[in-house]
Amino acid sequence: MSIPIGAVGAKKMDKDTFQNAEVANYMADNFYMVKLDGEGKDPIEFKGKTYKFVPSGRKGYHEFAAALMQGKMSYPTTIFLDEKMNMLSPVPGYQKPKPFLEIAKYFGDDIYKEKDWKTYAGQGK
Repeated sequence: MSIPIGAVGAKKMDKDTFQNAEVANYMADNFYMVKLDGEGKDPIEFKGKTYKFVPSGRKGYHEFAAALMQGKMSYPTTIFLDEKMNMLSPVPGYQKPKPFLEIAKYFGDDIYKEKDWKTYAGQGK
């Protein structure tokens, strides 16, 4: 599963990266994509726990987004989960199509089970 979390900043990544044909096809074949508004107000139940919106400052944040991003609220962030819904990694920031696809393949092709990211990324694929 892949969960892109964002607010306004995520729109550029939606347009440039997630609508890229190669990225879109790979993600559709290998992940179940769920878009989450990090400032959404509706409660979310996940693994037996209910996460809620927390008013804070001018806007607030959603507890589920904060949990997935390990408290480092940054938009956009894409979260990769394994088939058992365990978090593999948050990927913060805007990602262009080619680097994003490399990250997605690292998780989607289960390369993370055999190589650490530095080894994989340094191979020049």
